[in-house]
Amino acid sequence: MKSSKLATICLTAITISLALFGFSISASNQAQAQAQGGEGFKADLTGKDEVPPTESNATGTAEILFNNDSSQASYFVNTTGFEKITGAHIHNGTQGVNGDVVVALSKEKSSKNKDNPAIWFAGNIQSSDLQGPLKGKEISDLANLINNGSAYVNVHTADNPNGAIRGQLSAGEVQMDHFSKSSGESDKASSDKASSDKASSDKGY
Repeated sequence: MKSSKLATICLTAITISLALFGFSISASNQAQAQAQGGEGFKADLTGKDEVPPTESNATGTAEILFNNDSSQASYFVNTTGFEKITGAHIHNGTQGVNGDVVVALSKEKSSKNKDNPAIWFAGNIQSSDLQGPLKGKEISDLANLINNGSAYVNVHTADNPNGAIRGQLSAGEVQMDHFSKSSGESDKASSDKASSDKASSDKGY
């Protein structure tokens, strides 16, 4: 009887220990995710979302990650089907409406693989990068714009100078490894942004 009681007590103790251990891991993972970044936004880029729609068969995804207080932002954009792009930007505009450029993400880039063309770029967004209606404002203003459903990512080509593929940014889970593995590209991407010509700030381009 005593042995059965002792076994029950031991089993209960083990169960409680495992539960506490699981809770500890869960809390640790959550804390790590919060430390890595704050709010994330995503967009699927297609030609049919352009205004007017294009016949481009290329596709892409864009991810924007803000830190916890929305004072910093990073981006990752990946496209497939383009041998060359002339630029990429975040625009101010709701779905179905063209708007001004607020951030230049990249200038001209070419794919190294002509058989299966793919182009990706990444970088950080500073308040000094903001332009158009956000010029002179803070990164938190960009976060608010995106949060309100009033921002989209647009990728341009020579055949479609006003935009070949586009996607509305909305809240979504981003891949943290995209931002960690792309850190080596950040300086290059930032340089690309700074070198974007004045034409990139025109409405719809």
